[in-house]
Amino acid sequence: MQQRLAEEVLLDGGPGGIAGVLAVDLGRDVVIQDHLHRLIAGASPAGGDAWRRLVDAPSTDRPDPTDREPFSVAVRVGREVAGHLLLSSDEDLGPIDRAMVDAATTGAALAFAKVRAAVEVEERLRGEAATDLLAGTYASEEAIAARAARLGYDLGEPRDLLVIDVSEGEDIDDPGAVAGHDRDRRSLGVIRERIAGRAPRSFAVLHAGSIVVLAAGGRPKDLDVRELAGDLQASLIAVAGAGPVTIAIAEGCRRPDDYAPAFRQARESVDLLLKLGRAGAVIATSELGPYALLLRASSREDLEAFAGGTLRPLLDSDRGHGGDLLRTLRILLEEDRVQRRAAARCFVHVNTIVYRMRRIEELLGVDLGDPAAVFDLTLALRILDLPGPEAGGKDDRPPGSPVRVR
Repeated sequence: MQQRLAEEVLLDGGPGGIAGVLAVDLGRDVVIQDHLHRLIAGASPAGGDAWRRLVDAPSTDRPDPTDREPFSVAVRVGREVAGHLLLSSDEDLGPIDRAMVDAATTGAALAFAKVRAAVEVEERLRGEAATDLLAGTYASEEAIAARAARLGYDLGEPRDLLVIDVSEGEDIDDPGAVAGHDRDRRSLGVIRERIAGRAPRSFAVLHAGSIVVLAAGGRPKDLDVRELAGDLQASLIAVAGAGPVTIAIAEGCRRPDDYAPAFRQARESVDLLLKLGRAGAVIATSELGPYALLLRASSREDLEAFAGGTLRPLLDSDRGHGGDLLRTLRILLEEDRVQRRAAARCFVHVNTIVYRMRRIEELLGVDLGDPAAVFDLTLALRILDLPGPEAGGKDDRPPGSPVRVR
């Protein structure tokens, strides 16, 4: 039996081959699971899938009192439990049988170790390729595309880039919480498991202290990149120890040379949100546009003071009279102050827009025909639009600070 187990390990028979050898020699059903009790392999002495009864029905549903609880043995790689070996029962297991179980457990541990080693090698190669891609440190686009192709990824396929920052949970003494590198690895595992079903052909790596997802375009038609980001955010928030999850999206990477600037912009957008106390937000880099430079160069207090001071009269007027002046200003600026187009978007008569425009100029003391005033107001609205922590974070801004208004 030991000889056959060794052959299964050396010839890459894997856990399935080991389960088959043990099932035949013991005459019992055998199941091998991973460390989370997820099914890896199973075998029955006569073949077939009778072994499934060990994992399909909980013990409370067993109708036959002679159908005993499965016998479970931990499969360890070093000190870590890598999986579990289940038998139909441990009744009548003599010394020789138990020795065979021990040998099979050792064989399963070797098989798990081989798989883990292969995964670690692939992870290292993937990480090195991703580092070069996101940093732009490759010889040519053809060279990095070929490296990615050997790992199973097509860089000629359009992708969206997501940079994900997972902050430390509030209760760092929580025994269920994980921190630092372990938290990053666990978060990366959650992301990979989620995108495997939601966005096939996508991949995720750790790079420069962030989780980076390169989301392929082969997602379901009803799942756009912002919905994907929200889904990943919700999955991470459910992890013990995860604090606010902040995500920046850079859309439309179509060639290798697009990834380094896209990553840099997305990482800077995440840093900006964190600086402004907007941890837990999801934002696209395109939403900031050329104003990102000014936003990054200023402190949170200066930005909020500027936005509040610039737009306070409109905020107070809308709050006190139930008006719609702030939204009207936004639409006027987006429509280049063309009153007819603004009226159509607001579903009001153009005379109403003319009145509101005059009221806005009166309250703010500006002329909407002045380019400098238009720039200041647009920047203030950009600051106001920076999303707050809608999921997983707390909004600790004092009352009266700028909030997102749509």
